[in-house]
Amino acid sequence: PALPDLRAFLGWVESRGEPLRIAEPDRMAAVQIAALRAGGPVLRFDAPLREEGRRAAMRVVANSFGTRERVAAGLG
Repeated sequence: PALPDLRAFLGWVESRGEPLRIAEPDRMAAVQIAALRAGGPVLRFDAPLREEGRRAAMRVVANSFGTRERVAAGLG
């Protein structure tokens, strides 16, 4: 599908049953690397941890373009 912006892309991903929501505070790097290597889902960290160990104020989306299909959708 032709998707004009990131919000539309994330809506498309959501309609497919992704992203995988991670609600607990977590350091993202190891989770993201494992998902990328496995061709896994888009990840949405609802309470990521900052470097100093505090929760970040914003959610973070990772592994958005971790598969060929999602890259193709993102590029239209």
